[in-house]
Amino acid sequence: MKRHLALGLAATTVFLAISPADAAMRCNGAYLQTKSGEVRTGYCEDEYLAQVARTRGDRVTGAQIRASFSLKGQVCQLVGNDIRVDDICKQFRRERGGSRCSIFPCN
Repeated sequence: MKRHLALGLAATTVFLAISPADAAMRCNGAYLQTKSGEVRTGYCEDEYLAQVARTRGDRVTGAQIRASFSLKGQVCQLVGNDIRVDDICKQFRRERGGSRCSIFPCN
């Protein structure tokens, strides 16, 4: 019983030590900002793809893109030629005889 109480107290202390500002994920484009530098993550890629899509008039969020792989493919079809998201969308297109494939993802 004492051990469970001690573990619970330790977990609560760690949880309370993290302020909401520290817990928030901060992206710089497709990269997650960490204390030791920037790391490319799928989360930040999706957020950035949504941001670029919104500049092109699409009303989409990063959460919607993460929830639907086919929506990500559709957004990439809309903005995939934008150099800012070229790496993010490369899995959804492949040039074949001058036309793009229509099956997601391209094989």
